This record gives sequence, structure tokens and C-alpha cells, in this order.
Amino acid sequence: MEKLNSKTERIRCICDFLDRGGGSLVEMQNAVNQNLEDKGLATIEVRSLRYSLRQLKDGDFEHSLSHLPESERKNLFNWEYHRGTYRWAESSLKPEFGDLEEEERSTLPFLMGILKRYETLPAVRRILGQLVEHYRLNEDDLEGASAVFHSAPTLYVQGHGKASEKNVVELAIQLLGHIRKEEVIEFNYSSVAFVKSDLNTLNYHTVMPLQIRLYDNLYYLSAVPLNENHLLTFRIDQIHGLRVDIGSDENENPIHFDRKKVEKKMGLRSHFKHVLGVWNHAAEDQVHDIRVEFFGWAASYAKRLQFHPTQTLIHTNVSNNSLVFSFKLKLKPEEFPNQPAEERSPELSFFLGRFRRFARVLSFEALRG
Repeated sequence: MEKLNSKTERIRCICDFLDRGGGSLVEMQNAVNQNLEDKGLATIEVRSLRYSLRQLKDGDFEHSLSHLPESERKNLFNWEYHRGTYRWAESSLKPEFGDLEEEERSTLPFLMGILKRYETLPAVRRILGQLVEHYRLNEDDLEGASAVFHSAPTLYVQGHGKASEKNVVELAIQLLGHIRKEEVIEFNYSSVAFVKSDLNTLNYHTVMPLQIRLYDNLYYLSAVPLNENHLLTFRIDQIHGLRVDIGSDENENPIHFDRKKVEKKMGLRSHFKHVLGVWNHAAEDQVHDIRVEFFGWAASYAKRLQFHPTQTLIHTNVSNNSLVFSFKLKLKPEEFPNQPAEERSPELSFFLGRFRRFARVLSFEALRG
């Protein structure tokens, strides 16, 4: 913390002293040093104290108005010396150090509890440490964070054991780097259709990565095969060895692509607009207005959650304790007359399956246009 916040903390201590009415330079030094010691920071000599007073008047430290030009920051925070006493000038502003309001501060333990699941990642670990330092969290705050649990299935990848989720997230982060740098990537992939992955189930892919999606606690990569014009979705934990390489040409030079151009060509911005999860519907698949009725506990559950942006409550039936919602989703073409909607959308079938007999499709109709 000494290296990170020492200047701002010294000025914060000076402001605390001035807020209490001020006093002599010696009294200020004693109060500031006591405060610094309590924070685990090094104490300062009179020369450093005078320099910090100058920085306070110049606005040369981290505060809520730090974004202003240097000329406008000067003399925002004015102190005066009168008859041996340092005190705030009557017309002076007082700096805001980015401290949270009490209501905002109470959300920090919740945030830390959520992030704790990913604390094995260096960036997350650093953020958690900086939250503690920047907002000066105490033992009660940290105890609150330990009471928050993010309950969800844990990823398991053969050969990675307890580090599975950490390694999958790290691969997702690596993929984001390739997306940002517009680099073609190569990897071996085992289809989710196979329970066991071995050399017989692996396929080699060379793709232009476009987007990472998190759906139902699993991470997915949306990508376009090199020199092709269709979108594929890969479940990241199914990438063999959780390893991807940068694609290269015959001269061993990295292959790059124009991401914005490919995204526009694929219509990526609207591709998942009428998809319940990550399924890649064909362009000719039609959007349908699908009416789903939920009963009892499932109705109460659906009432509080937005499963899809197009979800709309259509009808409340008090007599049988049910709710009817409309979903605007794509369905594959019929394979036979009157084929059920859930058979034309694997993700709709999976979604309804969790509710068992407490949810059913009432009707579905293709939308024009």
C-alpha cells in the first residue's frame, strides 16, 4: 500500500486534521504521522509535510476533480496560515477521495463474494486487493464478503482437476486477446455429441474468433472458419488440452483478419437476437411467437426472471395458478407436419425440461418479415 497510495493518504490525513479545526505545524505532523502509522505507512518529516500541503493546494493528487486541467485544479482546496494555525480557507472546497456512500459501501462485500470465485486469476486477485486498500475495508467488511456465496456448477475438464474452471477462464481471456488482435487461431476440438473425447473424436479447426459468450455457466466461442462464410460455436472446455495456437501461413507468419468486416458479413450483432442460448440457427430459420404456460412454482420462478429479451407476460390465469409468456425465437423447419416447437429448437427443449410438467408450449406461430 505504501507504494500505491502514500501521497494520497498523506493528503487525506492532512484534510482530516484540517476538518477537525487545524492547528500548528507540529500538531499537524503528529496527527498525520499517527494516522499514517495506523494505516501501516511510513511517517514523514516536516519537509515532506510542507510538500504535501503544496500538493493539496495544487490539486496534485487523486480526487474526484482530478480530471480537470492543471490550471483549474490549482487553488480548489485552499488552506491558510493565521497566527500559528493551519486551517481551511473560508471559501475552500474540500476534496472527495472517491469514498463510497454508506449504501454503496455495503455492496462491496457482495461484489467481493462474487469475485472470490475467480480469485485464482491474477487480475481478479489484484482487483480484490485494491478494493481493500482503496476503500480501507475493515474486518467487518471482509467478514461480510465471506458470507456471500456464488452457487453454480463447477467445471471439470479431464486432466485439469480442481484447476479446471481457472484454466477454462484463462483460455477465455487468452481468446479475447486473439479477438482483440484479430488473429486467426487453430485448435483441436471434440464435439459435445461425444461423451468421451479421444483422438478419434477430435477435429482440427482454423477459425477467425469473434466473440466469447457465457451461457448457463459454460463459456462459448463464436467464430468463422477461415475462408468460409458461416458461424460456428465452440464450447471452450471442449477444446483439446485447453490450448489454441495462432494460425500461420506458409511462411510461418501470423494470419490476421478484419474483425469488423467479418462481424458485419455474418450479421453477428443480430445473430443471437432470437436465440435462447448459443445455438446457430440457419439464416432461413423463421422467427416464431411461442406461447409458453408456466404453472405453480415454475410460474413464480418465471415471473421474476427474464430468460430472453423478447419475453413478455401475456396472460395471468388465477384459476389454475399459471402465467403465459410470449417468446420470439427461431425454429428449424418442420421435419413432419405439426412437429412440436421444442423438437425444432434443442435449446427450447432443454429450457422447458428443467420445469418438467410445470411448463408447456401452448402455441407457436411464424412471424412475417
